[in-house]
Amino acid sequence: MTQNAHNLLLSNKSPPSGDEDLGVRSTLIHATITTKVQMFDTCSTCVPQTSIPSGCFSVSDLVQSAPKGCRTCSVMLSGLRTLVAHLEDLSLFEFAIEHASFREYQDPLFLRIHMYSLENNKSLSQGILEIYTRPGTPPSSLCHEARNVTPDLSLDTAVAQITEWMTACRANHNACNKRLPILPSRILDVASVDKTGEIYLVNSSGKRSEYVTLSHCWGKNPNIITTTTHNIAQMESGIALPELSQTFQDAIRITNALKIRYIWIDSLCILQDCKTDWERHSSQMADIYSNSILNIAATSSPNGEGGLFNQRWTPGNSSQHSIQSFEVPGSQDFGSLHYIRYSLIRAHQDLAFNQVYNFACDTVTSAPLLTRGWVLQERLLSPRTVNFHTSEMTWDCESQFTCECGVFEIDPCLPRTHLGKHQWLSKRSLTEAAATKAVQRIMYRWHQLIEQYSTLHLTKDTDVLPAFSGVASHFGKLLESAEKHCDYGSKSPSWLTYQKTRMEAKPPPQYLAGLWRECLWRNLLWYVHATETTKRTDFYRAPTWSWASIDFHSSLLGPQGGCSEEHDASIKYIHGSFDEEPHFQVIYAECSVPGNNKFGEVSGGSLHVRGWILEVPMIWDRNSSTIEFSQEPVNTGFKFHARDCILLDSKTPSFPHSEEFLLPVLVLGISSNPDKPFRGIVLQRTDAPGEQYTRIGCYMIGNDPDAATFQIQATKSEVREIEVI
Repeated sequence: MTQNAHNLLLSNKSPPSGDEDLGVRSTLIHATITTKVQMFDTCSTCVPQTSIPSGCFSVSDLVQSAPKGCRTCSVMLSGLRTLVAHLEDLSLFEFAIEHASFREYQDPLFLRIHMYSLENNKSLSQGILEIYTRPGTPPSSLCHEARNVTPDLSLDTAVAQITEWMTACRANHNACNKRLPILPSRILDVASVDKTGEIYLVNSSGKRSEYVTLSHCWGKNPNIITTTTHNIAQMESGIALPELSQTFQDAIRITNALKIRYIWIDSLCILQDCKTDWERHSSQMADIYSNSILNIAATSSPNGEGGLFNQRWTPGNSSQHSIQSFEVPGSQDFGSLHYIRYSLIRAHQDLAFNQVYNFACDTVTSAPLLTRGWVLQERLLSPRTVNFHTSEMTWDCESQFTCECGVFEIDPCLPRTHLGKHQWLSKRSLTEAAATKAVQRIMYRWHQLIEQYSTLHLTKDTDVLPAFSGVASHFGKLLESAEKHCDYGSKSPSWLTYQKTRMEAKPPPQYLAGLWRECLWRNLLWYVHATETTKRTDFYRAPTWSWASIDFHSSLLGPQGGCSEEHDASIKYIHGSFDEEPHFQVIYAECSVPGNNKFGEVSGGSLHVRGWILEVPMIWDRNSSTIEFSQEPVNTGFKFHARDCILLDSKTPSFPHSEEFLLPVLVLGISSNPDKPFRGIVLQRTDAPGEQYTRIGCYMIGNDPDAATFQIQATKSEVREIEVI
């Protein structure tokens, strides 16, 4: 037979129930396969769609196209009929292949099928299916290779997989291998748990040894054992395993099975009723997690009872789907046996996308741990993390992403550069930024972290800075090592050149309530992505020039625990090009830290700067709560684009009663290109005597290069020294 010859063979098996009225027969396409793997065949029925759910096809369409020689339609038809008992009547569904799934510019190909139910003439998403072949078999021209994932996770299966990943990481990843660390001051000894059924809280006394950490959700109403000043002696004499939550028990069993003697769990190793002990340990979080050999993340457990070993599932619109894989009958006639299952893409997306609210509803259900503020630093600072997601386990170390199904690194639905490198925040992205020894790269990652952190949950609003203190401590070390390599450019103002010459003798980088004095002008260029309720906190949490002063607490859960897409606010940074130069001088900057954690809570802060202050006539529309330039054409030398806007930190600012008034703008940076405007922060004078202001917003450059420009009145366009609190 020639390469294009097809032998259509109709099987005599009776179709499953639900297909009779469609006239579906078990149609298998037999084709001659050559030694050279060809690209997949597609037709007008299964053509990939750039817009989902437009262009859907039905099973009836596949029945018509499969016998005509379309291999993709043939495999899909056979695969869907295999799932028919689990999908009810196939006539109730439509399907579409997403264009992004066919990575036309790079192998391998991905065959992911979006499934929609038809209700009231509307298409509702019911999940994503994927067809694949297994490694070690001849490659398919239709789809990618992937591994089957067991629907029921057991201790033995988990330990075997973690051991495989750990062994490979130790042998091949120099960046992940650390010196044998000093144990945290208090830690849990699990060595005798198999014999006695107990673990022990011990004082490490500076001993060096490997240890595991645990990331977990406490839950809304945590009913877990904690260590306090009253029961610490009892915890040291032994803790019976059944007294602990299921998540703790499972993590301890894994640690013991990996032949690692110690595990650190926050609620058991920190005195929960002692503020001093809590502050001391919160200041050590960077070291505690970065020195661990492995971080176990209970990613899918909303509380302590969720555990790590459960039936695996992937989320749908209104239901949970099993990840059970099924053989596609007849597909081996195309060279390899193909499999179909509900896609595991959610496990990849939950971990890879920077902003949780992109997948708010599903993430709350499938990966509640990833919505917690404290967990961000735990994920990023530990050298290795194994995530127990609802769909599969995933591995994240400083050198690699991988997963049980084996396609994490090559998944086309994850954000990447044009060169194929991943663009999401990860241990590896921080390691790569540090390796450049460039302040700009390190600061870019810092700003990304703040943007992601501002979308996460905290039980206590006062924890905003403490829960980020481990990350801050880590970045302080990165900046300290990078300062000698900092290049501010040859066109820096004279005062900045002076600052550069002093840098060698300066103390470690100065942390200012979520900002760094190094490159401070870029650190100040944050703005609030807000809703109508956005405001500053009702209590003092940070100076107004810090993003930590904003009440950006997200609410992903509705009043009954259901999904809600309402968010109060999130923080964004203006990521500009580096041709801009700082245009102000920091005279004095300080924050008052009441506790023992210099990266934790602050009780006050002040910023004294010298720079250009423009007092701009503004119009405040109280009805629409918008602020605009008065647009009076006066030559001042500073250009504003018509689409530029002032982004207010609060939706309920306290402006003068008059509709038009002067608003000070502090110029932070001016582009080296004279045709480009500047960036700055918007201020409001306080009632205190002298030049004291609070920040109320950010001036952001518009993105329309063809927008008309105009000059604005600046009654006092001059350099002044001011204080911002």
